[in-house]
Amino acid sequence: MFILPDFPDTSAGWLTAEEQALARMRMKEDVIGGNEDMEDFKGGKSGLKQALSDWKVWWLALALTSLKICLSFAAFFPTIVATLGYNST
Repeated sequence: MFILPDFPDTSAGWLTAEEQALARMRMKEDVIGGNEDMEDFKGGKSGLKQALSDWKVWWLALALTSLKICLSFAAFFPTIVATLGYNST
């Protein structure tokens, strides 16, 4: 927490002048937005539509659901085995 700079200008001790200028430029672009972000916004394509049409979002959802199923099986396996009449260990 103590080594993270608030702004590029306050981190003059460990950032070079070129790195400070690059950080300032990135902060300005982040506020203004890039050209492709503005084109998508002007085109009327909302963030929700972009997220739902991205295949990576669906693969992530599938992976997280599979992970949750696998972990829940491991958590409830002793209870399932004990219900069948065996020792839960």
